[in-house]
Amino acid sequence: MFIEKVKTRTSNSGVNYYTIKLQASSRRGAHRKPGKTTILNLGVGYSFPQELWKKLTDRIEQIQKGVPSLFSARPEVEAEAQRLIMEIRRKEAPFDATDQSKTSLNGYFAEDVETKHLRAVGVEYVALHATEQLKLTQIFTSLGYGIEQIKLFLALIIGRKANPGSEVSTFNWLQKTSALGDLIDSDFSSKSVMALHRACDELYDKRDEIDDLIYSNLLKTSNYDTTIAFYDLTNTYFDVNPDDEDAKRGF
Repeated sequence: MFIEKVKTRTSNSGVNYYTIKLQASSRRGAHRKPGKTTILNLGVGYSFPQELWKKLTDRIEQIQKGVPSLFSARPEVEAEAQRLIMEIRRKEAPFDATDQSKTSLNGYFAEDVETKHLRAVGVEYVALHATEQLKLTQIFTSLGYGIEQIKLFLALIIGRKANPGSEVSTFNWLQKTSALGDLIDSDFSSKSVMALHRACDELYDKRDEIDDLIYSNLLKTSNYDTTIAFYDLTNTYFDVNPDDEDAKRGF
């Protein structure tokens, strides 16, 4: 098992584009020719230090084989290895909620249950449902955005609801606390904070068009009546005698 930088395409201008993949050596065909099998696509923005890639893949193989490590792995290596193991298992055996054999707790005791990387999902689920009612995904698609960009938009919007703060605060929330990535099938641990900054800029630039489309959807799906309200915002002011003791500054 190894991590490799793989070229995906070359643009017309000659610029090469790459992604990072977790790969395994394999042999294929009747002649058993050596090749590579992709285990996980870690993405363009995979930021785990390259000098630790070998230690990381070694630790992943130890976990998969159940081989105890003679020496404790560095904390960052252990954390990343556990995260990737979960991604591999989720890819190989997706959870089936209809399979009663997997949802039953018969024969298990509380002390036998081990948990890791607990995440919150309550507010995220409600907020995601609200975005579906507003048809935000369809709106973003109509504006020409791809699915990965739309997931970043949803993360920013739901993050403002569930964990109000800056893009950096939202980034930390997505990385450490929230299970929103599981709800919308996105691995935010492979994203960078700059990706959120750029997505926020896009939302701001398109704010008028988005507002108009949301309003149009609300009119179509509800019984709202359009009403124009006028407000008198004339300022009120007072004229006083500057020599009046009560009108002096600081009174």
